[in-house]
Amino acid sequence: MYEHILVPLDGSELAEAVLEHVTPIAEKFSSELILLEVVPTFAELVGQTMPRETFASPTVVDLSVDAAEEAHESEQVQAVTYLEAKKKELEARGLKATVLVYEHASTPAGILAAAEESGADLVAMSTHGRSGLGRAVFGSVADEVMRKTGLPVLLIRKQE
Repeated sequence: MYEHILVPLDGSELAEAVLEHVTPIAEKFSSELILLEVVPTFAELVGQTMPRETFASPTVVDLSVDAAEEAHESEQVQAVTYLEAKKKELEARGLKATVLVYEHASTPAGILAAAEESGADLVAMSTHGRSGLGRAVFGSVADEVMRKTGLPVLLIRKQE
C-alpha cells in the first residue's frame, strides 16, 4: 500500500515524534522511509546575509557572499550528517531508509517537490497543533503541505 513514505525532519524533537508512529506502518508494508530535510537555497542565504543598504561596498558584498557560501555548505553537511544517523538507527531496526536533502526557499514547497520527485505514497510529519492566532501568526508547514498535496498525509500532533 505505501511503498515510499516521505518523512520531513529538521533535527527537532517535535519533527522526530512522527517516527514512532510511522515505523510500524513501514514495518507492516515493507515501506522505504525517505528521510527528508529541506535546507535554504544559496540565494536565500545570500539574501539573509546581504546588507540592507542600497550602496554596499564591494568588500561588504563579498563578505556577505562568503558568509552565505559558508552557511550553505554548513547547512548541507549538518543535514546529511543528521539524516544519515537517523537512517542508521532505522536500519538497525530492520527498516529500509534513504536520505534526501532538498534545497528550497520554502519548507512546505520543498516538501511538496520532494514528495513528487521521490515518488512518495504518503507524507508523515509532526505538527505543533496550533490553531487560531498561533497558526495565523506562525503559519503551519504541515497545514500547507496537507492542503496542497494530493497524497495522503499522516499528521502527528505533538505538544511542547
